[in-house]
Amino acid sequence: QGRLAEALVHCERAAGLEPDCAEVYYNMASVLRDMGRCDEAVEENRRAIGLRPEHAETHWNQAIVHLLNGDFSEGWKQYEWRRKTDWHTSAYPHRHEKPRWSGESLAGKRLLVHCEQGLGDCIQFVRYLPMVKALGATVIFEAWPSLCGLLKEFNEIDELVELSFETKTRAEFDLCVSVMDLPGIFGTTEQTIPASVPYIHADRAKTECWRRRLAGPDFKVGIVWAGSARHANDQNRSCALEHFAAIGRIEGVKLYGLQKGEPARQVDELAGKVAVENLAEHFSDFTDTAAAIESLDMVISVDTAVLHLAGAMGKCVWALLPFAPDWRWMLGRADSPWYPTMKLFRQEQWGVWNSVLHSVAGELRALVDRRRLGENK
Repeated sequence: QGRLAEALVHCERAAGLEPDCAEVYYNMASVLRDMGRCDEAVEENRRAIGLRPEHAETHWNQAIVHLLNGDFSEGWKQYEWRRKTDWHTSAYPHRHEKPRWSGESLAGKRLLVHCEQGLGDCIQFVRYLPMVKALGATVIFEAWPSLCGLLKEFNEIDELVELSFETKTRAEFDLCVSVMDLPGIFGTTEQTIPASVPYIHADRAKTECWRRRLAGPDFKVGIVWAGSARHANDQNRSCALEHFAAIGRIEGVKLYGLQKGEPARQVDELAGKVAVENLAEHFSDFTDTAAAIESLDMVISVDTAVLHLAGAMGKCVWALLPFAPDWRWMLGRADSPWYPTMKLFRQEQWGVWNSVLHSVAGELRALVDRRRLGENK
C-alpha cells in the first residue's frame, strides 16, 4: 500500500528482536529498494545472504537492486538465481535436457532462445538476437503466441516457434538460453546496451490502412492506462483513464486508446469526460497494435508491452512510471538507455498519478504549440 516508512520501522524492530533471522533483512532490503535507497538495500541483502547463503529470493532481490541502481555487472551475476525461485516456473514452464548456452562458440550450433516473464520483456530483449546470430548460430526463437506475428519478419530469427505451456517445443537444438540471460552473457553495461531503433517494424499494408483511417490534422496520441491484472505489481503500475482527461482537452490533440482487457471498459464509463477512441477493440494481435502505433504521432503509456513496442519501433513515447519502478527504468532519470526515443515521467509519491499526468499535459501542450508554430512559418 505504499506505507514504506511504517514498514521500515517494523523491519528495524524485527531486526532488534531477531538479529539472526535472514528473512528480516530480506524484507528490509525490499522496503529500502522500493524507497529508492539502493545502497542500503544492498547491505541488508548481504546480511541476509550471510545468514542464509542459499536463499534464492534474496540473491534475486539483490540482482534487482543492483540493476535498478544501474550496477549492471553485479546485477547480471545475481540474476541467475531467479531460476531457483518458486516464481520462475510461471515465468517459463519448461526445463530442457540440452545444456544452457553461457557464451561459448556457436559456430555450426542450433540455439534455442526462449521467451521468459512477460510480453514486454520479450520485446525489450529480442534486440540481442542479431548479436547471437553474428556468432554463427542457427537461431530458433520460442516466443509468446501473441508476439509471433510481430516477429515473423525479424531477420535474425531462423526458426520461430510458439511457446506452449503444456508441451515442450519439438524443434531440434544443441543449446538453449533464455532471452533474459542475453544481457548478462554479453556483459551489458549502460554504455554497451544495443540501443539502435527501430528493431521491430510494423506491417506496411496494415500501417497504410490505419493511416488512411486516422487521417487528419490533429496531433494523434495513443494511450494505455493499465496493464494485465495478472501482473504482480499491476495495482501500482496501472492508473485510470480519468487521469488523461486534461490531455484530451489540449487543443489540437486527439486521443486514441491502445487499451485491451477489462480496463478498456472505462472508455464507455467515462464517455463525455475523456474524449478517446479506443482502437484496440479492432486489434487481433500485436501486428495490428504496431501498425496503429506507426500511424500515430506519439504514445503515452504505463509500463506495459505497448510501451516497449513503441520504444522498439523508435516512436516518440512517454512512459508513466510508479514510485517504485521496475528495475529496467532505474532511478532519478527522465531518459532510458534502452529506448532512445522514450521519456520517463515518474510518480513523486506512492500511488499519486495526478502530478504525473499534470506534467505530461504541460509538456504535451508545449510540444503541440511548437509543432503548430513550425507549420505556420
